Amino acid sequence: VFDFIQEKSQNSDSEMYGNFNMGIGYAIFVPPELAKLAQQITKDNGFNSIIAGTVEKGPKQVIIKPKNLIFESDTLQVR
Repeated sequence: VFDFIQEKSQNSDSEMYGNFNMGIGYAIFVPPELAKLAQQITKDNGFNSIIAGTVEKGPKQVIIKPKNLIFESDTLQVR
């Protein structure tokens, strides 16, 4: 759906990820050693999940490596 929206609207990757979050929905942050357990609990309750990234020390930002996108802290607000 989001690829279709992007194609028809001609929005950039940055706009699509920034405004639509590309359909990710919810995020749950757990210690790395609990990630697989969290995924199993999610699956057991009828939902799909992915391990989408890591939290690291440093400036507050979101990096989407495959798209070479960086959202700095001042852009990480509800739009």
